[in-house]
Amino acid sequence: MLVFRSFSSPLPPGSGLFFYSLDTLRKSLDLNYTH
Repeated sequence: MLVFRSFSSPLPPGSGLFFYSLDTLRKSLDLNYTH
């Protein structure tokens, strides 16, 4: 998803973990959809 890519560069220091958890959640969802 390019939306997550575009938001991942100008991040405030506090929300890095939030977007990281979003990204891992998205990857797990992608794995569930592909299988």
